[in-house]
Amino acid sequence: MKYEASGVPAAEAEADVVRLWNERAARANDAIFRWGYLASPVGTGHCFLLRATDNDVTNVVGTVGVGVRRVDAGGVTLSAAVLGDFFVLKGHRTFFPAFSMQRAVLTWARKNFDLVYGFPNESAQPIIKRLGFKGMAHLLRYVLVLRHTRYIAARVGSKLAARALALPIDGYRRLLRPGISRRAPRGLTLQRFHRVDERFDRLFETRHFRNLTVGHRDAKLLQWRFLDHPDKPSQLYGLTERTGRLLAYAVVEIENDVAHVRDLLGVDIEAMTQILRLVGGVVRRQGCAALSFTCCAPPDLARGLDRLGFRVRDGGKGPRTLYGHAGDALSNARALSALEHWYATEADEDQ
Repeated sequence: MKYEASGVPAAEAEADVVRLWNERAARANDAIFRWGYLASPVGTGHCFLLRATDNDVTNVVGTVGVGVRRVDAGGVTLSAAVLGDFFVLKGHRTFFPAFSMQRAVLTWARKNFDLVYGFPNESAQPIIKRLGFKGMAHLLRYVLVLRHTRYIAARVGSKLAARALALPIDGYRRLLRPGISRRAPRGLTLQRFHRVDERFDRLFETRHFRNLTVGHRDAKLLQWRFLDHPDKPSQLYGLTERTGRLLAYAVVEIENDVAHVRDLLGVDIEAMTQILRLVGGVVRRQGCAALSFTCCAPPDLARGLDRLGFRVRDGGKGPRTLYGHAGDALSNARALSALEHWYATEADEDQ
């Protein structure tokens, strides 16, 4: 069996990639492909295909996608390639084919971008490390319990008894540590956005975490990444002053009875924790049992989450790690130093 990896513009790889995606447990479709690789406001993506030749018959058996992003590293704007959708057909999942494909991707990306990064799963991490990628950010899952019924039911085995036991516990927890709020402080408003406007651009320019590495979150990217997603539309909330100035935003996706904060940003920690309080109140009224936020939290944000009652929950899987590799042309000392300190959320992933 002979293997060869090569890259092509995403539009030329659509049929092969979607066919491979449909071999996965989590399937996708043409709409997801076109949204992810062709509609990004930052730039059109690239796909690497792994071809296997046996007895003069060649088939595409694997793929890695490359999306285009911008990253602010301590005030220096970097072009970034984000790796995703790594998949190899069963029967070809040995070290050499996967390594050959990832090496081809890295060689190309280092020449064309300042930074290459991704969130490889556990099976892909040995390959990524072998190629020189380094762990740059560890994303932990922070959870704030809003309703205790289902957690108690898992222990006592009775939903009816769990509801009765949960009522005083829920009330006591809110009094002891009021992590959610139904009303915004005077002069502030929690607003739901269905379109992203220029206020989000200004917020990014005046954001907290100015000295850290943060993926760009301008209005066009947020609109595309969250509100225009063809399969997972999200709710976007903003905390605004009477003047209309945007102080913070939170992107929320509800799955079953858990509200996942996919992205969060504000002018300071107070604004970020305040919008979490209000969003918690909204989703609790919608029946959610927990508010979950996966991020690489700098110390001041981690303290703010702790004050709200968030606790780290990893389900025994440990943190998700962002692995990165600086491009050949990146020599800016300030940017290289900032790459060691990230504020990252699920907004920085490929999809």
